[in-house]
Amino acid sequence: MTKFDELLSSIKKEYHNFLNHPFIIGIVKNEVTRQGFDYFINQNYYILVEVIRIWGSLLVKAHNEKQMVFLIRGLNIMIKYITQINQNYQCQELKNIKPSQITIDFINYLWELSLEGTYQDLIVAFSICSFGHYNFRQLILDTYLDLNELHPYYWWLLLYINDNQDLELQQKWVEYLNQELTDTTAEEMEKFKVIFYKVQQFENNFLNDCLKFNSYK
Repeated sequence: MTKFDELLSSIKKEYHNFLNHPFIIGIVKNEVTRQGFDYFINQNYYILVEVIRIWGSLLVKAHNEKQMVFLIRGLNIMIKYITQINQNYQCQELKNIKPSQITIDFINYLWELSLEGTYQDLIVAFSICSFGHYNFRQLILDTYLDLNELHPYYWWLLLYINDNQDLELQQKWVEYLNQELTDTTAEEMEKFKVIFYKVQQFENNFLNDCLKFNSYK
């Protein structure tokens, strides 16, 4: 069993709940109202901006050129993603977005890791997000095979299924994480499992929060 497989198996239930969350399924099947989608996008936009800032702290913690190259590539993809959101959707100005308590708690946890944790701590935290992104792409393809421009959230779904560069990076996350954790001790793995669990729980709680702002069609 690889290090990543060991981490993923430790949150099997939480990760299953994420991939099968009714809000995510609702977006894909066009069962989410505009009010619910607006809340989701604006909170997600706020989180993305903060994650880009936190990602910069990873560059400071990088130990070699390989790590730097990987991180810069990831940073470029996130900036591209957030630019595409702005081009296709009128997000509120960042200063006007009121982050939910779930969003605040999530960002504060990531900032805490960036300030007090190690490079590996942050890589572990972001790896479950990236892996979830990749599996969400598969969910879209499997659930909505006839995706077309009539879908009200078509542009957003395309962000997940049309970017081969993004897909390639997501696929490399698992390989990269396993390399980074090659010499990890059992004690360190227990710490990483806690990080894995907390990040996945934050993501699940965020989607639960989005449900409160949505009335299904």
